[in-house]
Amino acid sequence: MSKVQKLTGILALLIIVSAALFYFDGEERDSFDRSIFAIEDTASVSSIVIQGPQGLLQVQRQRGGWQLNDTLLADPALIKVVFSIMQQVRVQRPVSQLNLERIQKSLRESGQKISVVANGETNEWYAGGDLSKSQAYFGDESLSQVYLVGIPGYNHYVSGVFELTPNQWRDRLLFDSNFRSLQELNISYADGESLKIDFEDRFFKVNALEHIDTTQLMTYINGLEKFQLNDYLTPGDYPRYDSLAKTMPVARLILRDIDERKNRDLEVYAKIPGERFYLLTNRSGDRIVVDQERLNSLLVTADYFQMD
Repeated sequence: MSKVQKLTGILALLIIVSAALFYFDGEERDSFDRSIFAIEDTASVSSIVIQGPQGLLQVQRQRGGWQLNDTLLADPALIKVVFSIMQQVRVQRPVSQLNLERIQKSLRESGQKISVVANGETNEWYAGGDLSKSQAYFGDESLSQVYLVGIPGYNHYVSGVFELTPNQWRDRLLFDSNFRSLQELNISYADGESLKIDFEDRFFKVNALEHIDTTQLMTYINGLEKFQLNDYLTPGDYPRYDSLAKTMPVARLILRDIDERKNRDLEVYAKIPGERFYLLTNRSGDRIVVDQERLNSLLVTADYFQMD
């Protein structure tokens, strides 16, 4: 066999292989709608339901915000991220026929089934990914069509947002008072120390101090606006904090605002050596963590505001 014949045979084989890959990998670009999963008009979304291995999660639009699982407030910043993904997600290609059955099984068993109501119509799909969470897959409601998806110019795992726990969907706003709305703040410490800031007449009083450093006081009160917690803890997930919650608190913080929805009653526990966070609990029994730097800025006594 001549060299030319050998090269011709190799070329023919490559053509056959390329054709097979073209068929199995679905590389034909005009055979599918790249925006099949996109929801452009997110302002019309009234509810999001996510059903997965961790259970059911439901977010509904309410006047002035979003409600999570009927009783909690959802994080508005996370809602914006979800909407951004819904608007921009694009199909990159159908999954290979060689891998389709495996990925269908993965989505069915460990993926998230998403149901979004927009303009009165329900959009349903499955979201999931590979084990390394580097490739995201979306499948239609019957899983007959499954695609590799992404956001142009965004290299992160887009299915991840649908895999968050209910605690991660919760609103993280802990305090949102300012000098116009704050009525009273009391912190009582286990060692007998205390701080009491209350609005009287035209300004604030601090315990029985006669000379107040007003700049220090206003900086402190301004720190109560848009103050976010770091995370909610689920009992059982962090044994050290489970044990800590059974001890006596080191402080109790009670805040009263003109807007009663911003009122807070929190107990603070001693920081575990080596940990970065304080544990707090509220009247509902939620376990909350706040990083030590920001919480230490709140846990002060009246002397902190004494004019030198």
